[in-house]
Amino acid sequence: MTREDYNKKNFEDIMEQLNEERDDITTYETLKDFAKEKIEEDNLFIAIHILEALRNDDAEWYEYDYCMGTLQTPSGITEKEDVEHMIDD
Repeated sequence: MTREDYNKKNFEDIMEQLNEERDDITTYETLKDFAKEKIEEDNLFIAIHILEALRNDDAEWYEYDYCMGTLQTPSGITEKEDVEHMIDD
């Protein structure tokens, strides 16, 4: 995403675009489904880690690298400024 896109778009449009462009932008529902998959795989530590993050940081959008497992905690994104560091200048 360019700086111009960031400046012109509203929060929801920015998040939709970042979700398409980046692997580390995700939604509440996608994270919840991921936790369910981990439960089914008996990978309970990751499931608990994700579910606790969802409970503690209420948002519709999150930054989380799925490859990191429990080494990264999903963090809620609630406003444009939360993703400004991801914008190409």
